[in-house]
Amino acid sequence: MRTRVGPGEHAHTRSLLRGVVAQMPAVLWTVDMDLRFTSCCGDAIEAAGIKPKDVVGLTISEFFGNRDPRYYRTIAHRRALSGESVSYDSEYAGHFFKSNLKPLRDKGHVVGAVGVGLDVTESRLKEEREAFLAHRDILTRLPNRTLLSDRLSLTISRAQRDGKIAAIIFIDLDNFKEVNDRFGHAVGDQLLKAVAVRLTGSLRSYDTVSRTGGDEFIVVASDLPEAGDAELIMQKINELFVAPFSIEGQSVSMSASIGLSVFPTDGINPEDLIRNADRSMYRAKRSTQKKETSI
Repeated sequence: MRTRVGPGEHAHTRSLLRGVVAQMPAVLWTVDMDLRFTSCCGDAIEAAGIKPKDVVGLTISEFFGNRDPRYYRTIAHRRALSGESVSYDSEYAGHFFKSNLKPLRDKGHVVGAVGVGLDVTESRLKEEREAFLAHRDILTRLPNRTLLSDRLSLTISRAQRDGKIAAIIFIDLDNFKEVNDRFGHAVGDQLLKAVAVRLTGSLRSYDTVSRTGGDEFIVVASDLPEAGDAELIMQKINELFVAPFSIEGQSVSMSASIGLSVFPTDGINPEDLIRNADRSMYRAKRSTQKKETSI
C-alpha cells in the first residue's frame, strides 16, 4: 500500500534539504521543464561568488553562457527531465563540483529536476598537487627522474619511428658543495633554481630539462637530424655557465661538467643512455682542471 505525500510534507522535506546543504560545501538547485532555475541554495554558491537571486529565473544556457561550451550541463539536465538519474563533474569560477541530478515528479509525471553539487575543490587540488609532486622536483619544479624516464621512452619511440637522433646530456655542477658549505643551503637552493631557469630558457620548448638529484641535471633533446646537432646543444649548455649567476644580489660563478650520449649510437633504452651520459660526464670532469667557485 502506497502512502501519498502531501504538499506540506514536500515543503518540509525541501526545507530540511536546504538546511542540510547549507551546512555542507554543496549547492542544491531545481529546474522546471524549460530548464529554468526555480531554486538555488547552498554554501558552495556563496564560495563561488554566486547569489541565488542572480540564478533563479534564468535558464541553464542563460546563466552559464559560454562557460558550457559543449552544452554538457544542458544535456545532463535534459536527460534528468526524461526520467534518468545523471552524474557529472563540472567546474565554475575555479571551483570543482561532483553533481547528481534526479527527476522531480508530481503524481508520477516529471515536472522538473533537482540537482546537488558537492564542492570537491580542496580534494581535487590536493590530488593535482600530489600528482605534480610525484613527477616533479620540489625545489625547481623541473621533471624528476620518474618523469624523465617516461619522456625519454617516448623520445626514443619517436626517434625510432622517424629515423631521428636523440641526445641525453648529463650536467653536474662543479664544486657545488663548496657553495653550500661557505654560503649556506639557502644560497645553494637559489643557485639550483637559477640554473634550472637558465637551462629551460635556452632550450627548445619540447626538450626536457630535469633535475635528478643534488646538483645533477639531465637534458633530453629530441628530433635531431644528425649526431652533430647533439654536440651543438651540449656546447650551448656549456656556454650558459660562462656568465655568473645573480644570487641574492651577489655574483656567483659556477662551472659544470657535461656528458653526452646519443640515441641510437650509445644505447637504445633509457637506462643505457643515462648511464653512458653519466660516464661521459665523469670523463669530462676528470680531464678538466679543478675549477673554482667564487663569489
